[in-house]
Amino acid sequence: MSGFLFGILLMLVLPKAPVVPRGAWSVSFERRTRRDTGLFGLAIGTVSLVSELLQIAILARAVVVFLGVRAMAAVIPATLDFVRITNPLVAPFAQVVPALRVLGHFVELYSIVAIAVFYLLGAALSWIIAALAYEPRRRYARRWPGRSGVEGF
Repeated sequence: MSGFLFGILLMLVLPKAPVVPRGAWSVSFERRTRRDTGLFGLAIGTVSLVSELLQIAILARAVVVFLGVRAMAAVIPATLDFVRITNPLVAPFAQVVPALRVLGHFVELYSIVAIAVFYLLGAALSWIIAALAYEPRRRYARRWPGRSGVEGF
């Protein structure tokens, strides 16, 4: 977390590359993407960070539940509160995916599914932001029946 905040601070302090006018964007899409980050890069980084923090919290919850909430509460008093706080993250999955008992320990399979879903959501949101920010605008040719080569827009 401190690395993320330090990165934001450095973005504000360090000099930035000059802004290239839109008319000079004749360079390739890949080169333009490598140069231009700014707010889109910050948004992608933030989405990725939030997704990873949620995954870590759910994984920690699964470990605490596996080891036993009461046993962990004796060692770490805030354990019960942590499980209560993370409960809304896994509750929708608990209705669909079962839990198991393995050698007397409670294994939350729905927590593992929740981790996978939050990973996929983070990746999908990052991809959508990148696609909206960096994807070149395309003109699609529309062909009318009976005519060839007529462009619609």
